[in-house]
Amino acid sequence: MKKLFYLALISLLLPLSAAAMEANEIGSVMRKKVDVVLSILNDHNLSKTERNSAIETEMDPYFDFVLMAKLSLGKSGWQAATPAQRKEYVALFERRIKDFYMSKLDLYKDEVITLETPQEVKNRIYLNSYIVEKGEKREVLYKFYHAKEGWLIYDVDVLGVSIIQSYRSQFAGELENGSIEQLLNKLRQPQPDA
Repeated sequence: MKKLFYLALISLLLPLSAAAMEANEIGSVMRKKVDVVLSILNDHNLSKTERNSAIETEMDPYFDFVLMAKLSLGKSGWQAATPAQRKEYVALFERRIKDFYMSKLDLYKDEVITLETPQEVKNRIYLNSYIVEKGEKREVLYKFYHAKEGWLIYDVDVLGVSIIQSYRSQFAGELENGSIEQLLNKLRQPQPDA
């Protein structure tokens, strides 16, 4: 499972242009961004910290971490939180996702990434990609929605499993047996390398 989430790492590091991009540009912009991220990963002159920072700089503007956090908490969890708790939750959730995926960067070993033509599905854009390793293809599906800033990623499916749904299931269990403040306390704790 760790390897699977590592493979999704590349998916979360493939930002597209936040500047009012048209739906028909997603595939070509994504291909360019894949190449940028891969060049960062292959630059052995960068320290791990510099590499991670460069990748975060590339990716941050292109993901809607607020929407991702809200979806991962679920409607009732989000409504139960105060505005201050929501703000903290978004920051903790974003950091958790970044830390997890950044911890997987050392596993990158020159895998090939292919992209299919983006498909429009109910006012969303889905982009299938494949990470190819030793002839084996692993599917990663990026889900985009149109925001004021342009098309942004709001979820990623790895082999048919939504990252947002996975967190929502995990956090729903936490909230069922506790409070939003208890969940925040848990998220405040440093995560061991996954």
